Amino acid sequence: MRPESRLAGLVWDALEFSRNAQIAVGEATVAEFLEGGVVPWATERQIELVGEALSKLRQAAPEIAERCRTYTRSSACEMS
Repeated sequence: MRPESRLAGLVWDALEFSRNAQIAVGEATVAEFLEGGVVPWATERQIELVGEALSKLRQAAPEIAERCRTYTRSSACEMS
């Protein structure tokens, strides 16, 4: 469930949109992706939404956005 806090919600949104992009790509090959259609469209839209969420976070709390900039699978963005 999305957090009620605006800042935590923006981080949540970015992570959810990232997961959605992974789901959209699924097991598609590069060739299938480059053919066009729903998979690249859905993936591109989710990546755009990640950017929008992080842009809003950067405007609202640059110090948090900077910590999220280095997010990887093995390290989570710290909200403390």
